[in-house]
Amino acid sequence: MAIYSFTDAKTQLKKRVGNRSDITDSEYGKYVNQAQQVMATNIKGLETFDSTTDLPLTIGQNIYTIGVGSQILIANLFALTSIKQLTPTVQLMRRAEWRMLDMYTTFPSGPPILWARQRNLVVFQAKPTVATTVQIRYRRNATVDTLEVPDEWFEHMLNLAATFVYPTIGRNKERDDLFKKLPSQLQLGALNPLTPNQWEALSDQDLGLYA
Repeated sequence: MAIYSFTDAKTQLKKRVGNRSDITDSEYGKYVNQAQQVMATNIKGLETFDSTTDLPLTIGQNIYTIGVGSQILIANLFALTSIKQLTPTVQLMRRAEWRMLDMYTTFPSGPPILWARQRNLVVFQAKPTVATTVQIRYRRNATVDTLEVPDEWFEHMLNLAATFVYPTIGRNKERDDLFKKLPSQLQLGALNPLTPNQWEALSDQDLGLYA
């Protein structure tokens, strides 16, 4: 069971920057949310932000809406990590979306072998000839106003949140000193956040062929 709550995070962040009363409770929450989102979308291995869902594939249909609209499959989606067919169990391979969609003006029929994401669509090659189900593993965005980082990452999250606060109150040197103490993954994530496509590429089994 987690030790800390979202309220704890706001309280600790307020103490860390000097109990300033000119920053509202909601603003402290905004900085905590911002820090947690950086962690959710840039740090591998944080399983609290990983999940799976099953998607039944219909015969002859190979394009599915996954992120928005009335047919939403995955709420709060950031990026897909992997897709496998369940029966029989076969790991599907990812292709960069522009290559896959440009290669095929019409899709062949057969067992799904490859997948690609085009914004809020997931596309399979080929069109299934029998009904089957795939399991999608994905990384989601952090839930707003809910603390989800594991306890062992709590201090790092607070430090990152503080680096967002300090420039707004004119304490840039403290911000720079604290930023240097962050794990390199967090520094990179704050300066150059991964895009969903980059996250998916990093999860490829063979970057040389399927990036």
